[in-house]
Amino acid sequence: MTGPAALWRGAVWSGDVVPEVVAQLQAGISLDAPSFAEAVRRGAPTFAEGWNAEDNALSAAAGYGAAGLVPLLIGGEVRAILAVGKRTAERWSAREQAIVRAVVRGLSPALERAAQAQQLTQQRDDLNRRTQELETRLQLKED
Repeated sequence: MTGPAALWRGAVWSGDVVPEVVAQLQAGISLDAPSFAEAVRRGAPTFAEGWNAEDNALSAAAGYGAAGLVPLLIGGEVRAILAVGKRTAERWSAREQAIVRAVVRGLSPALERAAQAQQLTQQRDDLNRRTQELETRLQLKED
């Protein structure tokens, strides 16, 4: 989820997420939603047992017994949250938490590289534009 306009907005979700939850994710979750805010404050995975969907402005997700919210950092700053949920249980086992953490350990470097690539592309485009402007000015002076 990304955080423009002071909301976390769902950007990608698995195919088994019901349309009502997708609609709420797309509409956005307040930055102050307790479980989300706790994950950001801690800067680490937060596993909410006995998930309270209503308190987190996700009433359509009331069918989930537990939620995991993992802040994704890019350049040391929380830029997104990976949200995972459990429908069949209200508790996270140590093994399940370890799996979520392992996924994030693999995902985080990829996000960092993507952000760096985007920054390099922007810098290249800026340099190309400036070069074109200078070439145009030089040609005008020669003419």
